[in-house]
Amino acid sequence: MRRHKKQIILSALTLSVVYLFDAYKIQLLLENVTSSVLKIRARALSGLVLGCILHYDRLSRHADLTARLQLLADVPDFLQRFADDAIAIDAYSVDQKG
Repeated sequence: MRRHKKQIILSALTLSVVYLFDAYKIQLLLENVTSSVLKIRARALSGLVLGCILHYDRLSRHADLTARLQLLADVPDFLQRFADDAIAIDAYSVDQKG
């Protein structure tokens, strides 16, 4: 699938998850969190974070999703990579403005 189409789909998934919890959509976001493409990874992370914050009570009822989130949290450099991505996205948006 072309990257821009995947980015649009991930944005739509995010909006949908914000509105209504869906374990399958959370799973799709989880599958894209480790993408090698920064923009895809960023959109998936954004949707995942919002979904986890807004639907924590429902998310905790899905053992498969919580186990997958725990596996992600156990990746040694995941948080550092997340911080690096945020810096890269910020630098990219500054470059686009200037």
